[in-house]
Amino acid sequence: MVKRRKTIIISIVCMLIVAIFLLCYMNEDTIQVHKEWLLSGEEISKVEIIGLGQDLDIIIKESDGLGNRVTIEGNIPESFAKKIEELEPQKDSMSINFVGSSGVSIAKIAKDTLQITICLENDELLRKLTVKSNKGDVNLTVPSGFRSKYQLSTNYGDINALEEYVDTDREVSIELGSGNITISDK
Repeated sequence: MVKRRKTIIISIVCMLIVAIFLLCYMNEDTIQVHKEWLLSGEEISKVEIIGLGQDLDIIIKESDGLGNRVTIEGNIPESFAKKIEELEPQKDSMSINFVGSSGVSIAKIAKDTLQITICLENDELLRKLTVKSNKGDVNLTVPSGFRSKYQLSTNYGDINALEEYVDTDREVSIELGSGNITISDK
């Protein structure tokens, strides 16, 4: 009886420690960021945004003559801001990835909407856009006439998208644990 009581107490203490750790980890302070990457045609061909747990406004638009760019603006958890500074484009893609080395992403709570702008010198350069997030709404605004296949899924939320085109190689994939997906054109 004493051994069982001791086991129960140890289990409860361990669960409390884990709960306190997760609460502190998930409620990290946020910080304002503004980061921009100038990308080649190959680097902008595949853009991945993975592991964020907040609302995202993603805007794809024609460049203003300053080259292909990806810009992030808004408030994000401090540790994510540090990670953004370390991100560099790959040979054939730009990956904005917040998944830990273990392959797990625990959503940090950020109430602000993060804006990610993808500026293209040529609309055809972007071949694949992938967004994977634990939670938060994703609002994607594309240029008028933007042709793409869509793979959209959310476990809890609504999906409102533009007409899908099957006669194109471009693909937009958005996968959410919870949140709404809205795709509109300008």
